[in-house]
Amino acid sequence: MKRLSTFSWLLALFVFLTLSNSAALAQTGTGDAQKMMLYESMKKDQTTAVLLSCCITSAGHAYAGNWPRGLMFTAGRIGCAAVAIAFGIEEKTETHYDGWYSYEETTVELTPAYYIGYAGAFMLAIWEMVDAASEVKKYNLELYQQIYGESSTVPPRLGFNVTPIEKGGKVTLS
Repeated sequence: MKRLSTFSWLLALFVFLTLSNSAALAQTGTGDAQKMMLYESMKKDQTTAVLLSCCITSAGHAYAGNWPRGLMFTAGRIGCAAVAIAFGIEEKTETHYDGWYSYEETTVELTPAYYIGYAGAFMLAIWEMVDAASEVKKYNLELYQQIYGESSTVPPRLGFNVTPIEKGGKVTLS
């Protein structure tokens, strides 16, 4: 049998220590790592909710898991538009006589109710987008509390911290 070189022994030792260290770390932090991965995979994005609300009314709330609240915004916007159409548009018919013949002229006038109704619908649309982002934030917080079983006001973000430590005149990072 051939003798292994020193380099081969060192390489085998390095691989063994690396694998055993990884297995030990995986056993100690499995719960937290899995919980964080589950949270990261299930959380929702506020920007997506805003864009959905911008495109389709109450879609952002449906994405956030609060469909009934989105339907209230939709009902409000439809109500404002109905007020604008029903009370904001007036038709006026005038009859003109001109010696030999007469004719009728119909005009459409927009009243202040028209502008108020559509301004209300526009403001509700903006409010809906902001509220959809807020609902996603609430969803993410409830998801965090369900996964971790803790009450916290802000779920943690995935990342790491680097802290400089001085040892014997040398600065190292840990």
